[in-house]
Amino acid sequence: MPFVTLKLADEIFSEHTLDKKESLCIGRDRSNNIILNSVGISLFHAKIDTVGDNFLFSDLKSKNGSRVNGKAVKNHFLKHGDIIIIGTHTLFFEFDDWEKTIEPDENSLEQTMIIDPDKKKSLFKNVSISKVPTIATLSFLSLKQKSKLLKKKITVFGKNPDSDVVVKGFFVGKIAAVISQRPNAYYLSYLNGFIKPKVNGIKIKKHIKLKEFDIIEIGSLKMQLIIKEIL
Repeated sequence: MPFVTLKLADEIFSEHTLDKKESLCIGRDRSNNIILNSVGISLFHAKIDTVGDNFLFSDLKSKNGSRVNGKAVKNHFLKHGDIIIIGTHTLFFEFDDWEKTIEPDENSLEQTMIIDPDKKKSLFKNVSISKVPTIATLSFLSLKQKSKLLKKKITVFGKNPDSDVVVKGFFVGKIAAVISQRPNAYYLSYLNGFIKPKVNGIKIKKHIKLKEFDIIEIGSLKMQLIIKEIL
């Protein structure tokens, strides 16, 4: 079953397992499942519902809106590793057994998620699950720092001292960006701050799939991604 984690850097404030029979409600009112009691949060801000085998995040016409992976959204089918930003709060959507799930089509929001049993068998038969386990390392180029092994599913970069990788700079966000590990791939997502991360010299707007030897710049940090297969 998927779960939503509310945390700041490594500190987990709460963890919520999604129930397929009920909505997971998020907001300032105390009747919500996830209570975010801070300025800028609506009483009933957002919710997550089960739609077939998928999970749909919906912003409930909140005053200040919601973002998923840095993009303002009204409705969004969630995938493993998605990062939800509501006000100053960060929520991480993950699966316990995510490698066995099918990621939803982002363009299929208005489609009915009902699949014929025979077609469903064929669909699962053609799904390619992570073939070769990999592990990634960040090799720092701009400062005399030791390489960092990306052991966690989500690595946080930012000015906050509790970040996995602390990035200095006036225009760097407290939680500036994250690298998330997904099946056989790593993604870099921009979260906040005036300066956006760069990959191979190009600023990213939201998130990007990383390739081996990509040069990543976040604030004053410059690093190269090295990916190795686990034998």
